[in-house]
Amino acid sequence: MRRLRFFATILGSLLLLLLAACGSTAGTNPNQPGQTTTPAATVTPTATGQSSAPPITKLSSSQIAGTCAASVDSYGGNVYYQYGDLIITQPGEVLAYPQKQIPDGTPLKPLQLNDDMGSTTLANSPKTNPDINGEGYGFTVCNNSKGQSHTLKSIEASVASFSAYGGQLNAWQPCDGAYSTTSGTEGGGCGGGAFFDERIHATFPANAGVGASATGVVTGTYSENGGTPPPPLPLTLAPGKSISIGFSVTVPTIPGMYAFTVAILVDNFSAANLWTSSPALFAPVAHKWNGQACEQPNMKSQIPSGGSEAFYICPAS
Repeated sequence: MRRLRFFATILGSLLLLLLAACGSTAGTNPNQPGQTTTPAATVTPTATGQSSAPPITKLSSSQIAGTCAASVDSYGGNVYYQYGDLIITQPGEVLAYPQKQIPDGTPLKPLQLNDDMGSTTLANSPKTNPDINGEGYGFTVCNNSKGQSHTLKSIEASVASFSAYGGQLNAWQPCDGAYSTTSGTEGGGCGGGAFFDERIHATFPANAGVGASATGVVTGTYSENGGTPPPPLPLTLAPGKSISIGFSVTVPTIPGMYAFTVAILVDNFSAANLWTSSPALFAPVAHKWNGQACEQPNMKSQIPSGGSEAFYICPAS
């Protein structure tokens, strides 16, 4: 009888040890003493709200079929992009009227041009101070789907490239005209206007560098024919519908050559980079040149008279 009790005691102790070992993966629930909880499985967080974006394919006008073939305005030439169901025209500068840079160190005296636009004389000039802060870039977005609406959420710009400029900028705005030795100051008077359904403006911080981005803010919506203007972004673009967008930019203030990328956000996709502008020089003008300045006696006296017609520009400041 004692032997059986001894074995029972041993078996009981072993059973308690076994239960303790098996229960080592559970913890005591502090809210309900005596009960245990099993640790939850670890789940790796996943991104939400985004999906794989469709590819962007470059097209010519002859490759566009469907409703959008007749409803897209081209501001950037005969270049279009297909982005899923959307047909988007390549952004182009609208009434930007860039200046021409005159080489640093050019003597401040009459400069002869090969023609009234300096086509050859200033052929190597970079695009200088284009007015993308005013009219900016223009493009059209058209939904070419037969039955699927898409949400156009926003337009962004980013600084694609930058190289600093430390010179004293000499610049001529061809809109100011050139001086003709036979008829005086000619040309100039650039103007005009552009219509867009929606105008959007992005502002970069003054010291923004490469990679910096700026989301456009809607500054106005319009109707060309007196109808109801479209709602501001974000907006739903129904099948077969299009919208024209004017996108302007306040550039950083550090003088230099900048290129900007324009991106579009549609549905739940990440931003899709549509197009990168050609580099342009943005810097304060130290010496402004034009044709009118050549009428000043101290400049006109340096211009040869007689002979065939010749064109000049002179420093005004």
